[in-house]
Amino acid sequence: MSATQLSRRTFVTVAAGAGAAFVLGFRCFDPQAQPGSKARAPKATLRANVWISIDSDGLVTLTVPKPDMGQGSRTVLAMILAEELGVDWHKINIVQAPADGTNYGGQGVGGSATVRVMWKPLMKAGATAAAMVCQAAAKEWNVGADAVNLEDGMVSSKSAGKSAPIGEFAAAASTIPVPDSSTLTPKGKGNY
Repeated sequence: MSATQLSRRTFVTVAAGAGAAFVLGFRCFDPQAQPGSKARAPKATLRANVWISIDSDGLVTLTVPKPDMGQGSRTVLAMILAEELGVDWHKINIVQAPADGTNYGGQGVGGSATVRVMWKPLMKAGATAAAMVCQAAAKEWNVGADAVNLEDGMVSSKSAGKSAPIGEFAAAASTIPVPDSSTLTPKGKGNY
């Protein structure tokens, strides 16, 4: 199976089996909108170019296609994701995506556009990942997802009287259907 035929669900299943407990891909850049890119026929499946993963130890990794050339964009991206997931931004591992313009779009930097382009999609993706972790915990604890909170790297529910590190629900979160991001309200101060 080639990478271009890999569906989002198949990728998550394969990645979970390979060691990553929870992986969520999302699109920040439209490869067809990038200067100098070759136009392609649109595909029915998501071609994610940014990845959020949470492993069973609670390590959150954000894979981004744009390098940081000293503007501090990776610090800002880590802070945005940390706010949505309720984790310490210092503990988010940022990984550079491989040099692959076909799958990751234009990977150059200029005009300080990385944060301007990525903050809304990243906030939505972070809220989506948080919702999936909360749903996994709610299912295990037999409470509503709205009774589950993420804060300081912990998943907790006062009504269930339980608390656990975020990594404990990473594998279960990977089996939750991805919710429609339009139904979610990100925690981020920059509401959109």
